[in-house]
Amino acid sequence: MMGNSISMIRKIWQSIRVQLVFSFMIMSIIVLVLSSVLIYYGVLDILKTRSEDSTLRLFQQTEQRIQGFRTEMDKVSKMLLLNPVIESYMNKEKEGTAYDADDVIQFNELLNQLSLLLKNYDVIASIYFLSSDGSIIGSRDDEPIVAYDKELKHWKEVMSTYEHVNRTLGESIWVSPEVSQRLLHNLSYRPQNEPIISVVRGFSTIYSKKWNAFIISVNESNLENMYGNLSKFGEDETFIYDGNGIIVSSSNKSAIGTQAAPQLMELGDSDYGSFTKDNNQVIYYRMHDTDWTLVRYVQISDLVRDIWSLRSKMMWIVVGNVVVALILSFYFIRKITMPLRRLTKGMGEVEKGQLGITLENVDNEIGMLTRGFNRMSQSIYDLVERNKAAEQEKRKIEISLLQSQLQPHFLYNTLNTIKWMAIAIQAKNIADSITFLSNLLKPIYNNPSLVWSLREEIQYLDNYIKVMNIRYGEHIVMQYRLPEELLDRSVLRFTLQPIVENAIVHGMEVNQVIGTILLEGREEGDTLILAIEDRGRGISENELASLNAWLANEESATREVPQFGIGLFNVQKRIRLHFGDQYGLAIHSVPGEETRVTLVLPHKIVI
Repeated sequence: MMGNSISMIRKIWQSIRVQLVFSFMIMSIIVLVLSSVLIYYGVLDILKTRSEDSTLRLFQQTEQRIQGFRTEMDKVSKMLLLNPVIESYMNKEKEGTAYDADDVIQFNELLNQLSLLLKNYDVIASIYFLSSDGSIIGSRDDEPIVAYDKELKHWKEVMSTYEHVNRTLGESIWVSPEVSQRLLHNLSYRPQNEPIISVVRGFSTIYSKKWNAFIISVNESNLENMYGNLSKFGEDETFIYDGNGIIVSSSNKSAIGTQAAPQLMELGDSDYGSFTKDNNQVIYYRMHDTDWTLVRYVQISDLVRDIWSLRSKMMWIVVGNVVVALILSFYFIRKITMPLRRLTKGMGEVEKGQLGITLENVDNEIGMLTRGFNRMSQSIYDLVERNKAAEQEKRKIEISLLQSQLQPHFLYNTLNTIKWMAIAIQAKNIADSITFLSNLLKPIYNNPSLVWSLREEIQYLDNYIKVMNIRYGEHIVMQYRLPEELLDRSVLRFTLQPIVENAIVHGMEVNQVIGTILLEGREEGDTLILAIEDRGRGISENELASLNAWLANEESATREVPQFGIGLFNVQKRIRLHFGDQYGLAIHSVPGEETRVTLVLPHKIVI
């Protein structure tokens, strides 16, 4: 069962129609898949470009908000420098670490000013005043802080921060949440629940040589609110990293304080752009006048979310196209291959012996094959019919030859007896006549071959002329103009004698059978040409036309025998049966002067 199934599948697959349908289907599917892939990546590239452009515009808007925020915090730090209470405290020279009543009053006034500032700016989480002598005064929400750091750990952290960013102590710098935590470590009894970002401004007064610093801290969430709307989907991520590559703010809180991707650190002088990383489009933008860079991670799947929403529709479209392509390809390929199927069927019929089949023709390249097949089929049919007719004619001739051989056999033996009787009574002329006649009959009896040499044909012709001269009185002269090399050429037996007989009987009898018969021969390429000419009465134009028509029309020749007899027709028939219609007899005559019969034979005869 399995073998039969495999054989059936193999037979079906060998069909040109099936191969064409499957080839067309495969090409259609490949084209659809390649088109879909190209369209997908083309649309994805467009979406990436649009995403980058739209994000850049959003980044520019976000930059303005963040720059405004930074400017506002810088303004607050300058306000602190100009506050008279703060200025008075900074200019006071304090000896030792003991605090008196004036110090307490001054601390309270300073704390009141800081608390008032916190109430006016709700984005500020805490403000601390640090002095190089170890004094720390600050406020975090409603928590006042007054401390003295005798080991100057916090001030050393301030100095380390400035050195780390290669800035001078008098400038204001923004530091990451990690640095902010170190700067404000253990200054409050309450834990810091969320990351903070701090701006640090160092300064000194003209009345005091000591250095001081303000640390103004804001919750990172306040900064994140300024760009948080850039993350359209939960998988997106937007963050800011500083010049050291540390993430200072992010929509993903766990990423704060970590190092940005290495690719972001290798951007060179590019102010904005994008690249692809881990199935994400990474869009970056350097904010002017800062060392901060805005970065947005966009999931590629988010960009093609709308495309994938059409996936089922696209699949149905592809399936529909495949089905339509299958139906159309089957229809058109069936229409194209139908003539081939008819041609194959016709060839099978011809192979079985049904000759002469003709097929319906079409006007295309296959039609050329069909027309060629029709011509071939008809030609084979005609050829077979001609071969059948030729075989029948040959069979008839062979039968006639066999029948004719029976009579010469008996006749030859009888003539031999008569010859010896004539010799016994010394009748020489009778004996010679019988000898010549026996020589004529002997080749018919002893040699059944269809061809012999021209030399043997001439010997046979000489015996025939001797018999005729005994009959007519030695008045017939036979002349030969033949090159010696032609004598060995093969000719059909008994082709010249009927023509010579016609020349004697129909051409020379009016002249008491007196005259000369000339036999000439030559070769032209692959053709042997023999001509027999007599100087008899000739043939009139009407008789010559009738004779040539009779020789050319074989069917009429079998029904009607003209006055010239059937000898010429038999010679013509034999030559064409063996060698084809391009060979045969040609008769030329001038009435009252001559008749010339030309035989055209092949140079080499193979039978």
